[in-house]
Amino acid sequence: MKTESHRGISRGAISLICAFFIFTAACMIAGRVVARYSHFDSFVRFILPIQPQTQYYPTASQLVRTTLELAPRDKILVLVGGNSVFRGTAQNQNELWTKHLQDSLGSAYSVVNLAVDQGGMESFAGVAFRILVKIYPRIIYVGTVDPRGFDRVDGLEIYKYIFWDAYYKGLFDLSPKEAEAASRERRREIRTFAGLAMHLTGFFDSLSFVSSLKNEISYRLISPDWTIDNLPYPFSARKEYKDIDDPNIGVIQQRIAGDNDRADLIVARTISAVSGILDASSEEPKVLPSVKEAVSKSFDLGFSEKDRSKIVGVFLPTNPRTLARLPERIRSGMSLQIQDASVAFVDQGYNTVVAGRNLTPTDFVDEGHLMPSGGRKLAVEIADFIGPLARHLNYLPAAAD
Repeated sequence: MKTESHRGISRGAISLICAFFIFTAACMIAGRVVARYSHFDSFVRFILPIQPQTQYYPTASQLVRTTLELAPRDKILVLVGGNSVFRGTAQNQNELWTKHLQDSLGSAYSVVNLAVDQGGMESFAGVAFRILVKIYPRIIYVGTVDPRGFDRVDGLEIYKYIFWDAYYKGLFDLSPKEAEAASRERRREIRTFAGLAMHLTGFFDSLSFVSSLKNEISYRLISPDWTIDNLPYPFSARKEYKDIDDPNIGVIQQRIAGDNDRADLIVARTISAVSGILDASSEEPKVLPSVKEAVSKSFDLGFSEKDRSKIVGVFLPTNPRTLARLPERIRSGMSLQIQDASVAFVDQGYNTVVAGRNLTPTDFVDEGHLMPSGGRKLAVEIADFIGPLARHLNYLPAAAD
């Protein structure tokens, strides 16, 4: 009787083990297949339900496949990255600034907006650019640049995962300088529990591609992540959430303009931040040499030198209403900070646009985000820069004299 019992247990255990391995193998195969085809439907820009802020973590493959669905390879791809200003916060979908950019550039171009909330040029969309630059023979990457410089090589904290997702899957090639910086960051990050978990997840996902399968299920079928604070129906498939127009943007603009307590807080924070970069011993506003050196160094670690001629960094303006509330020394310091950063950016081989000199307070919804009127002006300004750059890169025939 004992022998039969042991045999039964052994057969049962073997069956369970076999079932586990079959299931795991099926998931790995499905994940790899899904990674080749997974994309966002009818994509215009990122909205909250498909961003990490609501526990949805797009993979590098999703960004690439979505771009491939939107932009034919025989077009000049204008990839847009950066922060919420470029994402188009305060602009409804039908008046989005990137739509005006597409109209201004014309049919030879295809504009794809991968900018995200709280993003940086080197984060998120920057990862997609590293991959897409090998796919599209004609590509220009346009993003917002922080005058304080780039973040670390793997980007801002919330978006680090996507750099390592692409890194462990071998989706891009790093220059020796970038590879050294990445190795340095990995050693630093794995000293913390969160960093170790991120790197282990990235490594094992490069073998299993489970994140691609999970994302596809969350996007198309059911979302396992309960994000009740952000979504009205927390388990609905993420594709069910639409980019709904807000008819009250003008009201919000007026409310913010009249909120003196908020304005005072912004002014205090700005004074504190800018004062920290200025040479206190200098009577005239002057950015500390150490700050300028750090900014230049960060730009040098941002992207491979061979790709920098295809990158346009945009330094965005602050609402003139906010500037008017600042002391003259601080206003001058902000101007010098952008001037020095833009010079350092160009010195490192990038292209730059210091935008928005023709923007008025009515073009802003707050201190930085643009109303539709401001978005239209920004689109024209950037289009006017991209056209000549495309010719310089030999993407288009040279302009007739």
